[in-house]
Amino acid sequence: MQKKMLIIGAALTLALAAAGPSIRIGAAQEAPVEIGPVELGAPAADEAPGDGLPGRPVANEGASHASQCTAVTYAHNPPASGTHYPTWARPGVYVEPVPVGKWVHSLEHGYIVILYDCAEPCPELTEQLRQFYETAPKSERFRYQKLVVTPASGLAHRLTILAWDRIDELDDFDGERLLAFYQAFHDRGPEVAG
Repeated sequence: MQKKMLIIGAALTLALAAAGPSIRIGAAQEAPVEIGPVELGAPAADEAPGDGLPGRPVANEGASHASQCTAVTYAHNPPASGTHYPTWARPGVYVEPVPVGKWVHSLEHGYIVILYDCAEPCPELTEQLRQFYETAPKSERFRYQKLVVTPASGLAHRLTILAWDRIDELDDFDGERLLAFYQAFHDRGPEVAG
């Protein structure tokens, strides 16, 4: 019986690995996420913190796991670390919001997450983000873009780009700025995983 379960588990793992990265279209369900008070007094996104890297640091909120679809609370909006679900968001461009607990887990694995907040449909911006995704450099280790692009609501700026413990915010698409952030931080999360 154990041998049969190992074979089934191995087959399932290979099937999931073969699925690889792709563009995701559809809705993703999750429990409500509570965002705590935003840290006041932090430098604005366009104010360099003095370390010479793109964006600005965000205080670490830990890296514990929560059961899938349970409510998670974060101190920062949007979070750049913190409690997350056991599964992470696969790379791709999403048209429906990815659960926060999934993309926070992706950050832990060295992904970059781009959030976009459009009050009304914004096909020009979503096309720019899709093209950015397709041309972003692939991870040398994993051979695909470690990038999740997803809509989000309640952001202070139209675009937010995140890495583990790092954030940059933009009001308009700026491919060079997004690329500089992506190149500085992709594949650099606290866990080495695809």
